[in-house]
Amino acid sequence: MAWSERPGERAHGPAKVEGIDQEEGRRIMEEFRHQRLRGDFVFLFDLVHRPRRDKDVVYQGIMWGTWNSEGSLSRVSVWPKGKRETNTRELIVQGGPEPEVWMLRDGKVVELTKEEQGEPFFPEMVYTPYDVVMPFAYWDLFEYTDSKRLARGRPVHMFMLYAPADVAQRIPELAAVELALDASFNAPLTAKMLDIDSKPLRTLDVGGFKEIDDQYIVKEIDLIDERSGDKTRFRVTGAAVNLDLSPQIFKPEELKQGEPDITKIIFEPV
Repeated sequence: MAWSERPGERAHGPAKVEGIDQEEGRRIMEEFRHQRLRGDFVFLFDLVHRPRRDKDVVYQGIMWGTWNSEGSLSRVSVWPKGKRETNTRELIVQGGPEPEVWMLRDGKVVELTKEEQGEPFFPEMVYTPYDVVMPFAYWDLFEYTDSKRLARGRPVHMFMLYAPADVAQRIPELAAVELALDASFNAPLTAKMLDIDSKPLRTLDVGGFKEIDDQYIVKEIDLIDERSGDKTRFRVTGAAVNLDLSPQIFKPEELKQGEPDITKIIFEPV
């Protein structure tokens, strides 16, 4: 996603944010679903797992990204810090209305079931392949609920998205997601996953943005398990945008060929 101004900065002006109607809300949601960066990208990142009652655990990774007719398409490698050679997870993640995930297991490429998509990259982590693509953004049933300012000062439009039958069957405790979109740039700032009593299960919180090559990328995202208090922070440490990556590297069978070479890519620190 790209913006002409830094999303998430404190906005000055009237305290009240002008509301919109449901028709405008549908237009905004459709625009959000189709936002993308110019060109392809590669991110270097850390995943820092912060248990409520234990020491931080650090993971590192690489994300290659592009888009196709279905939505975002990512290739991800992630490993515990210092254990890249022995314990790396390698995946292809297709976003969109019907997300698909392929993983390399014991030298074989396996397509994950919907249930497996919701399992963490590593057992103690909060993040899952399912979280990478924010699939709730494509749920058919949603409504605009409010316009206001978040505590950080940004004006947002609030939406409630309701879990479809297949999701409700697979994840019975998940009933809806409350999504806050930046009112100026349609950037997601927070998403709260709610149970049937509207109590939060997990919260996705965008913590900052970085301008690179006249585009703004997400700098960090916290995913918080509201029940345990555990948190995993996705933090981009280096980024290269406006690239032209080979479509071949995003084919599931290419996972068996090893990681694409990134030695010639120039990364900007984030």
